Amino acid sequence: MRDRVARLEKKIVDVDSKLALLVARADTAPAGPPRPRPLRFDMPRGEQQPIDLEPDRQASIDIERGAPTPEVVADIVDDSDEGAVTLRMSGDQRGTVEADDADPLAALSSASDLYAWGQARLKEGRHQEAIAAFEDVVGRFPTHDLADNALYWIGWCHQQKGDHRLAIDAWQKLPARFPRSPKIADGLFGMAQSHEALGEPALAEALYDEVVSSYPKAEKLKDAKRALSRLRPR
Repeated sequence: MRDRVARLEKKIVDVDSKLALLVARADTAPAGPPRPRPLRFDMPRGEQQPIDLEPDRQASIDIERGAPTPEVVADIVDDSDEGAVTLRMSGDQRGTVEADDADPLAALSSASDLYAWGQARLKEGRHQEAIAAFEDVVGRFPTHDLADNALYWIGWCHQQKGDHRLAIDAWQKLPARFPRSPKIADGLFGMAQSHEALGEPALAEALYDEVVSSYPKAEKLKDAKRALSRLRPR
């Protein structure tokens, strides 16, 4: 029994090695235009695919494109004592390799195009996509005139998603990175709102007060004063 278990363990190791080799070859094969994202493997459901462990033969994988991604569960089954092991996998499709959709941001080469793309997604309520575009503006064009606006909208999108800590983290970077930005006051107001939402009224009050005392021409001035009146009842 111990010998049988030892043989099975060796076969499993061999199977893992051959699958790793196939993945490596698929990643390095010069077929077609370069893909912007790594490949994802979709495994079959309810089928048994034999993998030959003989050293002079090579296992193969059928490749298809465009198949959905099922949940993958794999079992190694010892079917006989003749050196063959069956790899049973779960999935709705046959073994496939699917390339992720091309990154739409990769085709945008200017800060203004990225910013406009992010604004369009923001208006559609697609906040995570907008964040990705605005982060590209800040990361790829840190000195562009739109970079401070993009950083502000990153915080705003996080706030709309309910991720108040991430919103605060984004807005805290505005004064340090863009000390002359006209969006600083709006960022302070947004931070105050997020601190209020997180149940931190003292921090919120201090930030509302900073908007009122330091930015008398701020767009959010009246809103900040109303918030202070709410937090400081007579």
